[in-house]
Amino acid sequence: QPATYQPSPPPRQQTVSAEPFPMVASNDGKIVVIVIDGEIKPGDDQRLLDTVERGIATYPPDTKVLIGLNSPGGNVVTAEIMASFIAKTGTAVVVPENAVCASACFLLFAASRGKIAHHSSRIGVHSMSMAGGEQNANSRKITAAMAQDFHDWGVPPSVIKRMMSTPP
Repeated sequence: QPATYQPSPPPRQQTVSAEPFPMVASNDGKIVVIVIDGEIKPGDDQRLLDTVERGIATYPPDTKVLIGLNSPGGNVVTAEIMASFIAKTGTAVVVPENAVCASACFLLFAASRGKIAHHSSRIGVHSMSMAGGEQNANSRKITAAMAQDFHDWGVPPSVIKRMMSTPP
């Protein structure tokens, strides 16, 4: 469960797309991967919920759902909401071959209890900044709250230390 930083969901009118994320099923239909590919934008939290609802309606109840990540990051508030959903539902995430999961995407990766990363994938962390890349007391406070979330989610201390010390 996230520690102290609890963002509010973005207003509904900020939704970028009403379309759910794509889903890819294994040949036997026992595994479905929700594909999150590209920048995380306001409204993607609702897209994730819509996609999960579509998956529940489409696939049998014993189907294993994973989230595939390939994102350079994006909106941290949206990513935090998505990460909270992943943590609460215990959904596993995978960063496939040659994919990137960096910046805000790392929140989604960190929140999952089941993490899989291909050896050729790249996962990146850094401290928080305000719009325009500025770091100030507020961004440092948010970075510290995110570090607590990461600790609560079982992220190794060495990764948390790297996040705290790496500029955006």
